[in-house]
Order: sequence, then structure tokens, then C-alpha cells
Amino acid sequence: MDYSLDGSQETEFTRNEIESIQASGKIVLCYLSIGESENQRFYWNPEWMDRLNTVQDVPSWLGPSNPDFPDNFKVRYWLQPWQQIIFGVPTGSNKSYLDRILDQGFDGVYLDIIDAFEFWTEENPERSRLEARTDMIAFVTALAEYARVARGNQDFLIFPQNGLPIIVDEDDQLDALGLQYLSILSGVGAEDVFFDEVTPQSVENQMETNTLLNHYQNGGVGGRLVLTVDYVWDSSVSDSTENIHRYNEFSAESLNRSYVPYAAISDRDLDEIF
Repeated sequence: MDYSLDGSQETEFTRNEIESIQASGKIVLCYLSIGESENQRFYWNPEWMDRLNTVQDVPSWLGPSNPDFPDNFKVRYWLQPWQQIIFGVPTGSNKSYLDRILDQGFDGVYLDIIDAFEFWTEENPERSRLEARTDMIAFVTALAEYARVARGNQDFLIFPQNGLPIIVDEDDQLDALGLQYLSILSGVGAEDVFFDEVTPQSVENQMETNTLLNHYQNGGVGGRLVLTVDYVWDSSVSDSTENIHRYNEFSAESLNRSYVPYAAISDRDLDEIF
């Protein structure tokens, strides 16, 4: 879930509200995007929107908008000013994102846009693949150590979403850098594993994804939980047999591999449970 009702600072959930969810027996992870900035967040300066075209007086970490989500902007996640927005400032008006989450009492974080390492390698090549991998793994490692050591939450859960190939080298082999990454994770989230919304993934794509997820489950010390999210439910024909078939197939395929599945509505808003 998000750390606030509408994503803004004004509607942040209280510690009591998070504890009431935990009291029902649930483990509560907080969504945290570390590879993109979002213009509804507490750290966003509205003036940046007017300056982006000229690239004047905008943060050095701020990159281009995501064409699929125009209110989100790629970030140079390896730069210290961005990382300081994410973690390491426990008090004051510039209190960091993770520190807010920790103070709310969440059990862990669900880190999004790990695949930014591919954007800065392929689509906007400012880093080599090895540099981009190393930068992102170092970022997640530092974030985890801050929560667990500096803030004393030793059991704080770290679940990155997507960016699965970050654990393998140029030859698609799990290497020492990948093992380092795996060693700090509690689990991993993966979208579009068996379906791309209502369209089945190709056999090749499924095999590639499941091979990588096997590393997450069994690489190094093993035992990491895999959470899968496929957007298989077309709400415009809610009672259709096609929806039910996709739902059942996705759930069965996931459970057969010991994944924990969530079948979501195909609009990708993730703002309702059905």
C-alpha cells in the first residue's frame, strides 16, 4: 500500500492506522519508488515542471518523464541528492521518504522502478550496464542497511519490484554482484509474469522470467518470497468466462512455482480489490 491516502504529505497514514492493519494479522509493505520521482510527493517542487524544457534550475537527478505515466520522471538514482530524499534524514522539514515510512511502523518496503538501471543503460545511456547495476544495488543495499542498522529495524523487509535481470551479468549468469543483491532481499515482486494484461506472455518470455525468479527463490541462501502481479481481469466484462479462465490460470501457474499471486484489474491502477 501507499504511505498516504492520495500520495501526498497531507494524507499520510498514522502509526495507529498501520498498527490496526498489522493487528489483523497482515504484514504491511509500503510502496516506494526509487527509480522515478512522482509529482504528487512531498519532495516535488511544482516549478520544476515549467523549467524541465529548458533544463534550468532543476535538480541534477531529475530526468525525462515516463511516457506511460507522464506525472512520473526518471531519476539519476546514483546521485546523492536523490538518495538523500529517499533515506537518511530522520527529522525536520526535509525528512526523507523512508524515514517517514519507518516512523509509520510499516514492516517493510516494496521498491519500484528497479529497472531504471536498464533505462540509463539502453534508452538514455549515461551509464554502462555494469555501472548501472552496481549503482542500483549499492542504493538498495544502503537503504536496507539504514533501515535495519541505523534505524534499528533489524527485521525490516526489502522487496524490490521488477528489474529482475539486475542479478545477472552480460552473459545472463548470476554473478557475485547479483549474489550481493540477493543477500539483502526479503523477497521480490514481479509483474506480467504469465500475462501482459489480458494477453498471454510468450513461452520464451515466461521461461526467461521464471528462470530469473528461480534465482531469487534459490540463489545464495535462498528462501526469498516471490510476489507476482498480473493484470488479467478486464473489468469491462467482469463476469466473463475469459476473466475467470485467466484468473485461474495465473493463480495456478504461480502457486505451482510457490509464488504468491495477486490477479489485478487490467487498468493497472491497483486502487481496488476484487
